Amino acid sequence: MEKMKVLIKNFNSAKKRYDNAENKLSEYFNSLYNERIRNSKTIEELTEIKEELRKMPECAGKVFLFYDIITRENHINKPKT
Repeated sequence: MEKMKVLIKNFNSAKKRYDNAENKLSEYFNSLYNERIRNSKTIEELTEIKEELRKMPECAGKVFLFYDIITRENHINKPKT
């Protein structure tokens, strides 16, 4: 039973450090790319951003940035009436 408590404590400690690092990484990449995504005018600009984001480790922040890119692509591709 004592070994299980130690393992759980170690896991929770590591998870907390991981979550903090993931939040910092997401904040950093958001600061780099949010404005560029919002101000992009062409699909080529967005493709360039996507290529740069491939270097970013997998995390929730990356998913949200790709969602923003897809939304912006749809806006750019929307026919103007």
